[in-house]
Amino acid sequence: YALETSDALKRIRGEAGRYCRARKKLLESRSRAGLEGTLEKVVATFLAQHADVDYSPALVILCGPFAFAMSMECDVYYCFERLMSQLDDHFATHDINERMSNFLMLFRTLLPDLYSHFEEEEVDFKAWAQSWLTNLLAKELPLDCLLRLWDTYFSTPDGLTLHVYVCLAMLSYCKDSLEELEQSEINSMLARLPSIDMDQASPFAFYL
Repeated sequence: YALETSDALKRIRGEAGRYCRARKKLLESRSRAGLEGTLEKVVATFLAQHADVDYSPALVILCGPFAFAMSMECDVYYCFERLMSQLDDHFATHDINERMSNFLMLFRTLLPDLYSHFEEEEVDFKAWAQSWLTNLLAKELPLDCLLRLWDTYFSTPDGLTLHVYVCLAMLSYCKDSLEELEQSEINSMLARLPSIDMDQASPFAFYL
């Protein structure tokens, strides 16, 4: 790959290290250095092949699940590139402001008690919802839950259109716990969601 001396490569390496350290319990028999190397190579190659894309830490976060799930770098790259292509297509017709407005409208309509609780606790909706909607819960969900969710997205036609409803399903699933928390605790839970039964939560999204 062609970013060997670039500032972008240094930032990729740093983010890959942080990503793997935060998930070291999941490495099992795999080498952390090997996983970091895969993330670094795949993201760097992607940027080299897509000169119009600027580096963002989100690239490592979105690539990470594939690196954990697959042993071959070529497979990781193929799936990551496919995901990024799908995201580009989806975001081209659904900008972040539109998605945020739609999500918050649905949140207020379908989960009014929880929405009111967030307002009372002065929770900053944008601070967490933008990451949820843009990064497909890659930062927030435990890896096993995330892989199950993304499998649904990849196997369903226009699967990404489900994502806003999946986010609402996550809130509904955690509603009772969230309503017992104060602002800082809510923010912490929204940033690191608990393990969720995706076989229950994902179908719920289809009915919203």
